[in-house]
Amino acid sequence: MQNLYQKIPQVSSLLEMTQIKSYLSVFFYAEIKMVIEESLATFRAKIKAKALNDINQTMIVEDIVNRLDQKQKYTLRNVVNGTGTIVHTNLGRSLLSNQAIENVVRVSTAYSNLEYDLEKGERGSRYSHVEKMITNLVGAEAALVVNNNAAATMIAIAAFSQAKEVVISRGELVEIGGSFRIPEIIKVSGAHLKEVGTTNRT
Repeated sequence: MQNLYQKIPQVSSLLEMTQIKSYLSVFFYAEIKMVIEESLATFRAKIKAKALNDINQTMIVEDIVNRLDQKQKYTLRNVVNGTGTIVHTNLGRSLLSNQAIENVVRVSTAYSNLEYDLEKGERGSRYSHVEKMITNLVGAEAALVVNNNAAATMIAIAAFSQAKEVVISRGELVEIGGSFRIPEIIKVSGAHLKEVGTTNRT
């Protein structure tokens, strides 16, 4: 068994091998090193369990290359939505139209006026590109785009109800994204929570 352990090459020598080194164009050095260490740990476990009669460098390199081939550089991928919910918060929410995607690609592959006012010739606001659309749509005086529901709730409460009471039905004291809960958002916003009703009736 000891002889099999001795046949396991060092991580540094494996990193210098052409078959493995070629993956540096796809993955970071640390990522490749981690895959190598995982592979070697698996071989050591098999030796310990007496599940291997022999071991050689070719076997190890093939295993590492196979692991790298199966490893995804980007974790986001297409899935099939079989839930029956069209706008699913866990599956990417609303899908972008082809026209929107084409515009994103066109603008993102060159410099843009993201925060530059072309008419005034000076720094502008990134919100100006969507604010007018939203105000026209909902009839508001102004609009602000934030990352999620929790952020929108916190800003709204901080603006209108700081140091005041916020009345909420007990059944609505829910989680609104990640680990954000309504009571916590209200507290951070500087308001006081006033629960009314019961869990299933108000």
